[in-house]
Amino acid sequence: MLFWIIFAVLLAGIIFTYNDLVRKSNQVKETFSLMDVYLKQRWDLIPNLVETAKQYMGHERSVLENLTALRSRVNAPGLNNEAKIGLSNEMQQTVHQLFLSAESYPVLQSNTLFSQLQQTWTGVEENIAAARRTYNAAVTRFNTFQQQFPVNLLNALLGFVPAPLLETPPQERGNISAQELFQ
Repeated sequence: MLFWIIFAVLLAGIIFTYNDLVRKSNQVKETFSLMDVYLKQRWDLIPNLVETAKQYMGHERSVLENLTALRSRVNAPGLNNEAKIGLSNEMQQTVHQLFLSAESYPVLQSNTLFSQLQQTWTGVEENIAAARRTYNAAVTRFNTFQQQFPVNLLNALLGFVPAPLLETPPQERGNISAQELFQ
């Protein structure tokens, strides 16, 4: 009789642990999905930015072409989440170059559509930053739970792997100038 009680308690613990791992794993997927929606909004702004800037920035064609190429690459089938984030980081740097280059074109800076696109871009970037924080919090909870005893013993058997945190790309870790800060 004692054997069955111990067996039932262990089985209940394994079931509870498995269900908790599934719940935390799904939270990670859900929070990435939310961020993915904001990333798509950001990608969808690219054609409008490019078309508006093209009218004024003939000399900056390489930046505009790079943005268009990046947008095409992100829509490739079978792209995993890490590749999406990598392309998104690359695109963010390119758009930053576009906004810096736009300062040399006062007519473009005064263009209402371009100003609205910049404001929309800023709002989307704020949403992405918030979604990244939410995602990283969910990943931290999930990974911490996986590493705790006795879950870490069961984790390998249950097939769950740690989720990656989203980190700041190296090119964004440097100091920025006062001019960039107050744009």
